[in-house]
Amino acid sequence: MVATVQNIVAEQGARLVVTLSGAPGTLTGRNLVMHVRASYDDIATKLTASNSDGRLVVASASTATLDIGSDLMAAVRVDQPEEVWVYDVESYTTSTDGRREWSGSFTISRDATRDTAIGRARCGSVRNQNFCSALAPSMPAASIWSRSSDCSEVMKIRQANGSHCHATCSRGASVGVSVDGRRSAKQRSRLCVVLGG
Repeated sequence: MVATVQNIVAEQGARLVVTLSGAPGTLTGRNLVMHVRASYDDIATKLTASNSDGRLVVASASTATLDIGSDLMAAVRVDQPEEVWVYDVESYTTSTDGRREWSGSFTISRDATRDTAIGRARCGSVRNQNFCSALAPSMPAASIWSRSSDCSEVMKIRQANGSHCHATCSRGASVGVSVDGRRSAKQRSRLCVVLGG
């Protein structure tokens, strides 16, 4: 049997509900699994769905329902305003009884409202962090505040709109007054923050 071609259009950060119809064989009693990849050559998957995770279920003898929540769709990395990937859905009863039911393109558009008011998770790490034992007087000073060094403001802040992974390394200039009142114009600090997503 030849897989039914059905293209999917999705939006990053929005719930995706699609009815896949016209399976070439009966789906009754069969398990489903779906993989989405940037290209057929890619090893890594962009998205997966199956009846075991509840995101892909048999709806009738020839249809299936794909339902991926907005939380998972928000976590998908999309670098361009629109990207076209590939997918297929296979059904099976045993490891030797698999067949392809659907395949096609998976077009996804990037979300402009990610990591904002609805509280989507943001991941990342901080390198060269100074640990403080007192409250910092401000956010710029919090980046390098400690009892043994001068407070330094971050001189450069870079935002990469639409990029899920970027690095910002900034040199701070000493403001000249330390916690215990001594002045030092020579002290400099370096803050490196790596955001990933």
